Amino acid sequence: MRTLTGAEAKVIGALLGSGLERQSEWLARTGVPRSTFSVIRNRAFTEEWICERGIPSPELGFSYILFAIARPHVESAEELARTWSQEKGAVLVWQAPEMVFGVFFARTVGESEGLALRLRQGKLYHELTFWNVIPSGSKLPVYFDFEGVWGHVSGLPTVLYPRSLPFPQLRGPEGTPSDGLVKKVGEMLDRPFSGGAVAGEVRTMGPSGFPRSWRKLIAQDWVSWRTFPDFARLPPYKEHALARIALLHGELVPGADPVGLFKNLVEECRVFPFLYAVDGRHFLMGAMGTADAALNPNDKKRPVLTTLEEYLTGISATSCDVQRMRVVVNHRYERLLSGA
Repeated sequence: MRTLTGAEAKVIGALLGSGLERQSEWLARTGVPRSTFSVIRNRAFTEEWICERGIPSPELGFSYILFAIARPHVESAEELARTWSQEKGAVLVWQAPEMVFGVFFARTVGESEGLALRLRQGKLYHELTFWNVIPSGSKLPVYFDFEGVWGHVSGLPTVLYPRSLPFPQLRGPEGTPSDGLVKKVGEMLDRPFSGGAVAGEVRTMGPSGFPRSWRKLIAQDWVSWRTFPDFARLPPYKEHALARIALLHGELVPGADPVGLFKNLVEECRVFPFLYAVDGRHFLMGAMGTADAALNPNDKKRPVLTTLEEYLTGISATSCDVQRMRVVVNHRYERLLSGA
């Protein structure tokens, strides 16, 4: 099996933790020569190990984020995922034999409730669980940020982990974004899917080449420009393949502090959630694991379940092999502002 070289692992880590840095800062962080960095970066995109997406701020009018996990009937998983993917607010849909997982953005409580009602319809699943989160830094402190788990596997230091959604500090005089700003954000989100972006042609590769107006939107936190990995395609590093993905959920016990739970998971259990959401007492976490279960047998980590049981009741987990998971909708936020 092909494995990543040390230089490739460093470049992948730099891209997963990238923000508005210029290439010179990436080079300084990784210690990889400029020509080598460019070759590896191009390879990572053309081989589809990674992809780039823009994530819009909820302040653009998205007041609710609905997370849904279904345990489908085996013969119905594909149909269920296809049905979910047809919702305009669907920005992510994963399908595996064991589960279908979806993330949906909604503008109003009525829109969110209507979406939940439609997802409940049909007989394609035998269990369905929702989390309707009003997005904020405290309720959604980690939103599909894979820099932490990659740093753990590769041994590379993290830079920006954990990252939530972007929340701008600057607003217009009326407290709402202007039509012009919304239009510019829509153009940014559409960047990976337009203008001749085809297989073998890398169009984005970081915001350093973006127009100044786009970089300003990132700097002001109207948009977060992210790099997402495809672990089904990404070769393992030092034989440690991130082979399984797990979604864990439960209810916080009275008085439990979700911030404290996150701190204990990272510092004591050495678990780096890529998703961490709280809806009142309801808790949802996304994490990844290696096929060999332990990166370092001498690493005295605190058991994850023991830690979770101190904070949660009714703990349930749904997991699958990344090789069996199909990405039906892959962070398609441009859908939300189509026609803006």
